Amino acid sequence: MKRAILAACLLAAGTSLGSVPFAARAADSTTIAVPANALLFAPLYVAADLGLWSAKGLDVKLPLIAGPGATNAVIAGGADFASTGGGSVLRAAAQGQNLLAIANTIDKLMLEMVVSPAAMEKFKLQPNADVATRVKSLKGMTIGVDTVNGLPHGYLRYLSRKAGLNAETDVVITPMQPPSMMAALKTGSVDGFIFGDPFTSLAIKDGATLYIKQPQADASELNPFGYNLIVARPAYCKEKPTICSRIVTGLKEAVVKMKREPAAAKDALKKRFAQIPPDIFEASYQQVVENSSDSLVVTAQAMQNTLSYAQTAGLLGPNDKIADLAVLFTQDYTK
Repeated sequence: MKRAILAACLLAAGTSLGSVPFAARAADSTTIAVPANALLFAPLYVAADLGLWSAKGLDVKLPLIAGPGATNAVIAGGADFASTGGGSVLRAAAQGQNLLAIANTIDKLMLEMVVSPAAMEKFKLQPNADVATRVKSLKGMTIGVDTVNGLPHGYLRYLSRKAGLNAETDVVITPMQPPSMMAALKTGSVDGFIFGDPFTSLAIKDGATLYIKQPQADASELNPFGYNLIVARPAYCKEKPTICSRIVTGLKEAVVKMKREPAAAKDALKKRFAQIPPDIFEASYQQVVENSSDSLVVTAQAMQNTLSYAQTAGLLGPNDKIADLAVLFTQDYTK
């Protein structure tokens, strides 16, 4: 009824309903499930907190649903979108639950491993050795990851298989959320953990040693990568293409804002990450900016590299088949 009255008023004024600015319409509500509270997801936070989505008529909620749970929430219909790694998308596809990647905010794998001073001494670790030697020396260690079969766990398994270490039996995996990893490293509950900034930099500042480096150094064949994909159910974008388009456009604007207007972007992010020391925040912010994709395009090469990673890491079993990689991503919304 209200819409009909609005339409009548607009017609009387010589204006069509289709030309009404987003700000004059009721906002479209949607959700993007986020798997961890980390600066990695900065473009989402900037788009939400600086009103880039609301200016396009979107009311976007960002619920925290740990690890692969974010992807599962989309599959189950509990969230419209998820910000997730490509491995989760491939595992879902292997089970006949195709998702559609519509954007890739970061196209490089940004993971690294730190170890405690006690572990350095106990296991006689050599941080300057070649990567295969470093990975083999992890035998017997307890390693923290955010979730079993998540990207950090997968990176360990990928490197382990290449080096001849059995990540299933030679190390002990302990799942925990990133903020808990640093405390566990201090108490000795874990010998090391795999994640990204700011948590690894915070641990290093507190005395930990960077032991496994990012793929740019230790596994360069993995880049480009589907590291932070924005995914939806394929039917959702068919039914609501303008929402999918506005989500991507807002994220593009967020990346531009982070690169060209860093002061405004940092001010917004600091409210979410007030506990991070300024120097660590700055370093982490710069790392995210340097690795953020301006175009957000999901490329065929990034998806192929992600598939190779998932297969080597054992995130896909020998009987898990991806019939057609091309149906799992689109560039329609990043044009």
